[in-house]
Amino acid sequence: MIKRICFFSTGFAFNRLVRMRYYEKIFPKDTEIFLYTTSKYTSKEECKKQWDLNRTNVFVEDYNLLKTPFKLRKFCNKNKITRLVNLGHPGAGFPFLIASLLQKRDYLMGFYGEVFKHKHSKTKWQAIKKFIQLFQFWFVAFFAKKLVFTDLTCYQKAPTFFLTSKKRVNFAAAPVNTSLFVPNNKNLCRKKLKLPLNKHIVIRVGRVNYGKCCDIYLDLVKSNPDILFILIGEWFENEIPKVNYKNLLYLEKKSSKELVDYYSASDLSFALHRHGNGIGIVAEEALSCGVPTILPTTLTMPKSNALILVNHSSKEVNTKLKMFFSLSKTEQQKISKEARNYAEKYCSDEVWEKEFVKFHLD
Repeated sequence: MIKRICFFSTGFAFNRLVRMRYYEKIFPKDTEIFLYTTSKYTSKEECKKQWDLNRTNVFVEDYNLLKTPFKLRKFCNKNKITRLVNLGHPGAGFPFLIASLLQKRDYLMGFYGEVFKHKHSKTKWQAIKKFIQLFQFWFVAFFAKKLVFTDLTCYQKAPTFFLTSKKRVNFAAAPVNTSLFVPNNKNLCRKKLKLPLNKHIVIRVGRVNYGKCCDIYLDLVKSNPDILFILIGEWFENEIPKVNYKNLLYLEKKSSKELVDYYSASDLSFALHRHGNGIGIVAEEALSCGVPTILPTTLTMPKSNALILVNHSSKEVNTKLKMFFSLSKTEQQKISKEARNYAEKYCSDEVWEKEFVKFHLD
């Protein structure tokens, strides 16, 4: 079993921090965990603070496209690292090639989301760029020890696309901490957050872009002035122009603990996306807080009344939304309990722990 493992990320992202905290929780105590990251987006000091970890040895280096792979190699040799793993974009495989060359060290490639994103791009130019990335993915995956996919369809297609055996390919959904994301009293949360007690509330958490169907979400906001819509996440204005609706509350960032209250204060979660057939961590967080969630019909997870499956159609989503709010409070509460049970049964940290330990350390 691997005893010294190093994760690599060019910069900070909150979902990557959540993933690192999960590894700290599930890896054996005698496993030494390292994180090699860079100051590409912030100063070294700020980057160090962002990675708020307990067990992990965090090292922040100045970013340099050409020098970083060789600095990573030197770091791994000095700390006797035996395995490298990407936290974000699979393009990290290129530094891994240099860091592992002629060393007793291997690397794993994680594909967190859909691989074939070019199929759902907003413009032809974006589709071309994402299609070209497929060749990059193929090359770095060829030399990897193992591959892991969080999207079931991509996992099933991987042996054919990457021309590899099924033994090298693994599947593990992104898990959610069901001990942190728990249902809180809705009215108390609304009072705490100064949200209206007598309105329906729909929440959307994550990047505000085309891939996350925020164009459809904003259509809902416009069509339902009596419903309060909450939007939390970084807004990519080049994909989705900013708007200012009275019934839209936009917040750029909230911590996990704060999100628990926002989820609990909501009646419905919008997690529709154009990136594959996986459920996604945002949907899992909402479900874990007992919030029924809107997801694509192509979802490969087990079905449930707590999952409101729709096509990428504003009209259809709006119809399903109105159907949900036409239910009695008793029926909505029943579905809310189903949501929590679903997260515990299919999405929890405990459910996926063995798969993640096996993939990373065996």
